Amino acid sequence: MPLRNAQSTKKLHPLQVLEAEYPGRPRMRIRFYQPGHVGVCRIQMVSPRHGDVFYLRALLLHRCARDWVDLRTIDGAVYNTYQEAARVMALFDNREQGIMAFDELVDTGAAPVQWRWIFCVLATEGSSALAIWDTHEQSLGAVIRDQLLRITSSPHPDVVRNRLLLILQSLLRGLGRSLAEIGLPEPVERQHEIDAEHLQWSGARYNLCAFKDGLTQEQVGCFPFYGHFC
Repeated sequence: MPLRNAQSTKKLHPLQVLEAEYPGRPRMRIRFYQPGHVGVCRIQMVSPRHGDVFYLRALLLHRCARDWVDLRTIDGAVYNTYQEAARVMALFDNREQGIMAFDELVDTGAAPVQWRWIFCVLATEGSSALAIWDTHEQSLGAVIRDQLLRITSSPHPDVVRNRLLLILQSLLRGLGRSLAEIGLPEPVERQHEIDAEHLQWSGARYNLCAFKDGLTQEQVGCFPFYGHFC
């Protein structure tokens, strides 16, 4: 239980221990139901995105060690990182940490805009961008496709991909990298891409009619002025 001001000076019960102070956290008074239980710690979640700490935890769950070097020593060979040691022990498959982190991001229901940003960050940090791209290209471009569905019934896959590459290109430039450096093709200006942009922002009559076709009857009722155009 967390300590209140009045409890901070209260005498401890023989089966109670006082947690060490942590900045920004309430100090806990912990009671045990039998003597001898002195190992107290807070439970912390560790995910692949935490880096080598994730593999450190995995190693400690499967073996003991005298020190940090001993933990990275497998069959007499000392490995540079806990990640390498964990893979040698066959605790993980050969997928890279970046791929695992991105899969975790998708599984937790993060917004697509976060997917694109994390994709670029992982790519600049050396993760296999092509492996993530091959697996999640459709997910990365899903929002772009939905936007294009408002103005056309069947968006061309090349248009969706080109727009996605343009967005990734802009994000990567902010991180000092380029699409070519991570193995992705450069976006290409296509006439139907330009036409789609003009159609989306021109406010032309056929644009309004195309937008109307994507509305439900209830939504159409909210915009009665469409009857004057379509």
